Amino acid sequence: MRKELLIILYLLFFGVFTFSQENNKIIYANIPYSAIEFVNDDRITISTRDLMTGAYAERKGVYNTSIKHGVPFITVTWEDKATNTFLMLRNSVACFLYNSKSANPFLVGFRGGFNRGESVFGIPNSISATSSLVENGKKYLPDLINEELGQAWVEGAEGQGIHEKLFINPPYLSSRRGCTALHISIGFVSYEKPYLYEENSRPEKLRISTAGKFSFIVDLVDTPNFQTIKLPQSVGVNDILEIEILDVFPGTKYEDTCINCILYDTAPIDAIK
Repeated sequence: MRKELLIILYLLFFGVFTFSQENNKIIYANIPYSAIEFVNDDRITISTRDLMTGAYAERKGVYNTSIKHGVPFITVTWEDKATNTFLMLRNSVACFLYNSKSANPFLVGFRGGFNRGESVFGIPNSISATSSLVENGKKYLPDLINEELGQAWVEGAEGQGIHEKLFINPPYLSSRRGCTALHISIGFVSYEKPYLYEENSRPEKLRISTAGKFSFIVDLVDTPNFQTIKLPQSVGVNDILEIEILDVFPGTKYEDTCINCILYDTAPIDAIK
């Protein structure tokens, strides 16, 4: 029952929806449940619909962004003069807003082609690693690569974890559906302790491969924001995606290399060019 409930929740919260760029407007939407709208680099509107009552709410405000220890934050002054500060992880496809009250996202939204059958999911079918850190009784397992803050997969090898690997079977694949891209958020990301991002190491260079299909190297930017990695071929239901650490941005205090979150683009095989 728990597994079925998780599937339903992720279908609700990890779908990719249509977007608009008219009049300098960018909309990340999780229709019909929530939307985040940015206009002209200084205005924001968030809208939500209660799943139980259907009640609709909308807040408008102006915002400014800041970086704390490499971690992006957005501070919003609403029309009623109240203010909120969110940790914001964002790229051209996804936008996650977090507040201080929960490790789970306060609001999520997506841009893309839901009308073309494209979807984004956050929990793989299976994931394992060559090593994982165990410290003070706490295990930093690959299962912790998800949308919650304040946790991460941390490799458990000596040094910076060079050549440590993740082995992933992406979610919701079938003979008719493949994984086409990844959106990766690196580092240890925390709202209350943003300095942990700089203190721990982050992957700088990765080898992405799937047996019999492809192997390539990707260079990352030193940011926890989602970074898109397009796959040269679709990863299928029986494929295992390997992610190998080749180089890192070294932490100022620890050698532990961390990965915060990975999202998986999926699309019908017929739609993949």
